[in-house]
Amino acid sequence: MTDINSRAIFDSTIITLLPCEFLGITKADYINLSQDIKNNFNEYIRPYPTVTMIRQNFYDNKKWIKFKKACRENIKNSKLIQNEFKNPFKTSRGSISKFVNAFDILFEPAHK
Repeated sequence: MTDINSRAIFDSTIITLLPCEFLGITKADYINLSQDIKNNFNEYIRPYPTVTMIRQNFYDNKKWIKFKKACRENIKNSKLIQNEFKNPFKTSRGSISKFVNAFDILFEPAHK
């Protein structure tokens, strides 16, 4: 993190998903900002997520991964079945696992 005025580097750690640059201002400089800038800042600032929000995002992400996997498996199985209908005497499928209703995954409860 860098101070705008002195370009001094602070001893702190900030972890981000995207490359970015953090500029720090002192409390005195913040007080001297116009009210419009402060209002704009407060309007667009994002609060830190609560533990509940983080946990919900984690479970939603897990459901999404299971949904994508089920969709891919269904597409793969349907392509194998289509190929078998085209050439009924040349089978290469071995065993096809059952079709999964991928949408059931999205609507199952978060905690089992």
